[in-house]
Amino acid sequence: MDVNDAIKKFLNSKNNNIAPPGWVYTSKDWFNLEFKNFFSRSWHFFCLSHELDKYGSFRNRNFYNKNYLVIRYKNGGLRAFINSCKHRGAPLTDQKCGRMKSLVCPYHKWG
Repeated sequence: MDVNDAIKKFLNSKNNNIAPPGWVYTSKDWFNLEFKNFFSRSWHFFCLSHELDKYGSFRNRNFYNKNYLVIRYKNGGLRAFINSCKHRGAPLTDQKCGRMKSLVCPYHKWG
């Protein structure tokens, strides 16, 4: 029986109201299943809004193998982006937090 069959068997068993078997805690297949069906479809905490209190304040962090950037706009709103240039994929910043006047590609210097 492969791992996918074992996962299906556990999920369909009458005993799935107890703790899952130990192998699920180290299984990459189980993690991928959980990520696809739960984590990737849910809201996640990134930072507190008061941490980005001024225009241009940003915070950068990795989340599930992607790098995200949240920045405070002039109008006071917050915006979230994947931290990469659309053209070359270069990170817009490598700093964990700080302030910037605009999002600028480090490769082309486009804003």
